[in-house]
Amino acid sequence: MRSMRVALLLGVVALAPLAGAAALPSVPVVLALPGAWLTQYATPAMVVQPGGALGFWNLDVMYHDVVSHELGPAGQAWCMNFQVGHCPLFWSRLANLNEQVPVLGLENAVPGAQYSFYCTKHNDSMQGTLVVLPA
Repeated sequence: MRSMRVALLLGVVALAPLAGAAALPSVPVVLALPGAWLTQYATPAMVVQPGGALGFWNLDVMYHDVVSHELGPAGQAWCMNFQVGHCPLFWSRLANLNEQVPVLGLENAVPGAQYSFYCTKHNDSMQGTLVVLPA
């Protein structure tokens, strides 16, 4: 848990110099810095409150997203982009350079659970973990 808090803190610190470039997000964000497709998300470990929100901020020139490995309930309006029976628990759409997008589906996350996520374009290098705090 300590390493996740450190990663979250590093994500916030990494955002500080960008304050002039764009407004800082009001929710925790998974962050992709330049070259993320070669390295990793800058915030590979994220922690959210039950029912909380999460965003994704892409600062790389390549498109990236955040998609859970775990499957969620079928029939979600945003599942049309996935094969039938393969709707992720949570996901963001692909984000372009300096784009902030919401991560959808967190209302289905269970308090106290841990989930893994990845970038659909760079699955081998971009993976992370989301922890939902206990209620």
